[in-house]
Amino acid sequence: MNEPSFSDRMKEGLESLLAWQRGEIQLRTYVLEVPDGPPKFSRREVRQLRREMGMSQADFARLLAVSTQTVQSWEQGLRKPSRCASRLLQFISLPEYFEERVATVRKRTRYGESCDEPESSE
Repeated sequence: MNEPSFSDRMKEGLESLLAWQRGEIQLRTYVLEVPDGPPKFSRREVRQLRREMGMSQADFARLLAVSTQTVQSWEQGLRKPSRCASRLLQFISLPEYFEERVATVRKRTRYGESCDEPESSE
């Protein structure tokens, strides 16, 4: 079976939205918690995290997709990690936070249906 084209899926979605607005159908909805902004990491926290992982500055930089100079400047307090870098540092320092966020996303398939629900035999 061929997957419907993007335009077909978009048309179907818009038709469903209009039917919902007219009260003709009920749509399944999900509540997705948007996390707060990432915490700020001090130079000591960055250095401590890197050392706990047993990584050199160069290896840590590769892991985060930044330059070695960037990691050095964080650890020297010359610069602060960006919000994106801080989120990555948060995921590394608190793996359970990352797993919790990923688990929420894994419960849904590409089209928003729950993976836990049995497929209909229509």
